[in-house]
Amino acid sequence: MRVISMVSTKDHFIYIVSCEYAGEELWSETTGEIIGFVATGQIKTFLKDSNAEWVPHKKPESFGTNILTNLVGGENPSDITSPGIHSRANNVPYGAVCSSSDTLHISIVPKENAITGIWGNFTPLLASPEELAKITENTNTAFNITEQCTVTQYRSIDNFSDDLANTSLVASDGISII
Repeated sequence: MRVISMVSTKDHFIYIVSCEYAGEELWSETTGEIIGFVATGQIKTFLKDSNAEWVPHKKPESFGTNILTNLVGGENPSDITSPGIHSRANNVPYGAVCSSSDTLHISIVPKENAITGIWGNFTPLLASPEELAKITENTNTAFNITEQCTVTQYRSIDNFSDDLANTSLVASDGISII
């Protein structure tokens, strides 16, 4: 089960995503500029290529610009192990899947971006109208937005496909029909 918590600070907006199982989608189709931290666990990151296919991201020069950077957390740019930090530029189709159980990922975006662009499409799905109004206020206060449990989407750790091939959480021998 994916659990999302959000925190609004004076200057930043923080998304905290906790995934219980390997294969759970962390982010998909997001394009907003972030700094991300893998606090526990491991993730695998994907970018869309020129054919709109999901591919594990390679070194930034293979895409022509510095669009996704794994600063700490692994030898392979697409595999980020805790403690790990990565960043990505704006307008880059990005996806991430948990490649280990019990993964915690923290994304930080500028506060003004939390209600505009791609994040402006995402944040209102989880925040109430009162919380959205509070986000836009120019205050020096920080506050938590209610924690949300969301339905888990499963993705292939190898190619990010959503064919649901890896959705079985209980082995068939662990099921008894009475």
